[in-house]
Amino acid sequence: MAAVGGYIRQLATHIKALLAANGGPILMVQIENEYGSFGNDKNYLEELRRLWRENGVDGPFFTADGPTPYMLEAGNIDGAAIGLDSGSSEKAFAQAALRNPNVPAFSSETYPGWLTHWGEPWARPGVDGLLREVTFLLEHGKSFNFYVIHGGTNFGFAAGANSGGKGYEPDVTSYDYDAPINEQGRPTQKYLALRALISKYIGKLDRREGQDTIDLPKSDAPYPVLEILVEAMGRINFAQHMIDRKGITDRVTLNGMTLMNWEAYKLPFDAKYIQDLKQAPIDAARRGVFFRGAFDLDAPADTYIDMANYQKGIVWINGHNLGRYWEIGPQRRLYCPALVALSPLPDPCLLPLFV
Repeated sequence: MAAVGGYIRQLATHIKALLAANGGPILMVQIENEYGSFGNDKNYLEELRRLWRENGVDGPFFTADGPTPYMLEAGNIDGAAIGLDSGSSEKAFAQAALRNPNVPAFSSETYPGWLTHWGEPWARPGVDGLLREVTFLLEHGKSFNFYVIHGGTNFGFAAGANSGGKGYEPDVTSYDYDAPINEQGRPTQKYLALRALISKYIGKLDRREGQDTIDLPKSDAPYPVLEILVEAMGRINFAQHMIDRKGITDRVTLNGMTLMNWEAYKLPFDAKYIQDLKQAPIDAARRGVFFRGAFDLDAPADTYIDMANYQKGIVWINGHNLGRYWEIGPQRRLYCPALVALSPLPDPCLLPLFV
């Protein structure tokens, strides 16, 4: 416990500013992982929570265990959300409710792949079962976490071993895991299938396709806030529809009731707006994200920026707006003249993505 205390003290200094309560991306802190498979010392779990709080991290906390009565009872403590490894059925969530109906439960390890041991064929779980499981979670409004979304590598002597009923099972060096994003960081067909499935639910309105209604998820907030991000794709410049206003130009209704008290503001995307952008944690719930990168050229020349692997957005090079890209095509590349590379403006490449 002395070693654990020292570790938590050091780690807390790095994550306090990144907690959601402080505007960061960390939603919860996990107290233990599948402890209910090995022990039932609640004093130990409470001491871990006390150490986090003593060092300025006040949760929210959760534990993660297999969806069985004895694992959940042994591994969860009162007040901590319940992670299910995995929560793939109503029965699993019912077990969590039996343990504690007053805290949230979610699938903390939804498995898109699996690990491989030496001497085995590569683990390659099919995508159909995964899509069925994720569909169940989405249809029933359950939160979930992929274990793992991105494969990795057990460099050096980091690979471990298992004994899952077959004797000694040492792990291979690769931890690609047949994950949606592979060991090299590239998206796979499994990633594309998951993205297509999930996108049917995160919702959009599209004037081109006449999509002007959307189903909103239920909110338990007493005063929920609805944010609408509108992208102006160009104004009609000919004939009777030239008066082409953008934004909320008519009523927005929810179940027939007109929503009032809108606060409208613009994102001008002009040179000053781009210049004034500041680095901030990424909020996965928001659709508009800026990415910044930099590169050096040995000699500038006319070229094209290939955006074939991106979805939708705008590209700036050295403060110059090269234009839009969109996965629906047909244009996949943006022309970048040599003069842009020679520009004295200080901004590096910016890719705002609307995904």
